[in-house]
Amino acid sequence: RKIVKVYENTLPTNLKMRPSVKLDIADGRISGNSGCNRITGELRSDDTVGNSISFHSVAATRMMCPDMETEKNILSALNSVRTYGILENGNLVFFTAGGAVVLELKRNK
Repeated sequence: RKIVKVYENTLPTNLKMRPSVKLDIADGRISGNSGCNRITGELRSDDTVGNSISFHSVAATRMMCPDMETEKNILSALNSVRTYGILENGNLVFFTAGGAVVLELKRNK
């Protein structure tokens, strides 16, 4: 899925490499890229909490990139995710424990 928003900021559509994440529920893994660097980590859920999802041990390669702020914000957002939902437009959203939207993802076509 392509990352289209980080916190309240819509990402430009003309990025050379579009930030994206792949959720592998069966293996409990997340992978993708933050616009330049590759990311990987663990995916967990808590059966006692509705729509629970969280990411742990999220790591990224350490290349210097033209837009390090977006890279930093994506990693920060991933580390704060606690639940998810689906918007009317079909996009997947991730929320903090307090219910703030931190990431919005659009299905790859």
